[in-house]
Amino acid sequence: MDKAWRSVTPLTIHSCFKKSGFPTPYLVDVHDTLMEWNAEPSLWDALPVQVFRCLFIRPDLCSQRKMTTILRNLDTLVSSRLGVSMSSIEVSSYLCFCSVTRPVFKGVYAADCIPDLRKYDRAAIVVNTDVSTGPGVHWLAFFYENGKLEFFDSFGRSPHDLSPHIIEYLKKYPNVDILSTPLQTPCSSVCGPYCIFYILKRSLGYSKMNIQNHLLTIGNNLDRDHYVDEYLRNNVMIYIAPGNNG
Repeated sequence: MDKAWRSVTPLTIHSCFKKSGFPTPYLVDVHDTLMEWNAEPSLWDALPVQVFRCLFIRPDLCSQRKMTTILRNLDTLVSSRLGVSMSSIEVSSYLCFCSVTRPVFKGVYAADCIPDLRKYDRAAIVVNTDVSTGPGVHWLAFFYENGKLEFFDSFGRSPHDLSPHIIEYLKKYPNVDILSTPLQTPCSSVCGPYCIFYILKRSLGYSKMNIQNHLLTIGNNLDRDHYVDEYLRNNVMIYIAPGNNG
């Protein structure tokens, strides 16, 4: 999905989990797409550029301490600093292992591989505006509930300003709610944290307007970027469900 994701090699992942005293996870190799989360272990052989890798780890088998150690040791994860983009694996790790978002999170996808969420009562995914063969551009959050699909872009852009794949996908849903208010600083790279924050808050029962209005009370765009980044560091990264205190 992006350069950081492509840099994650089987050897690096294996080393990370070995240092953490935890069995190596399933490594799924999916050619030209990123859709499968539970598959047979990879053969760990040389792979072409258009192959994406994702981890499948059963959270119920992991102690909180071990999972925290694993993520700290996985040195290929991209830092959440405002100038550095989140990788696919980091976005997935936050949402897979947070007890609040885990029940609704259905994966990370490229713009040309977005699954139909209408088979779920409640579901959330993170979508990159780039196609599966591209390097990755920008993260979006989709949240589906009660027959309505919410489209969240921290830049507040219309879907028509993005990928044609996304436009065609949204046409499947008769009820689409689009957040059109810019929240993120144009020069920052915290779209990943914003998506995680949005899905986390929606999973806790906050409405789209509650989330938007709360963020708009936080100074300017740069202040909001720092707030969202710090919020995730202090809550989701250590797998503690945040309280309802904003």
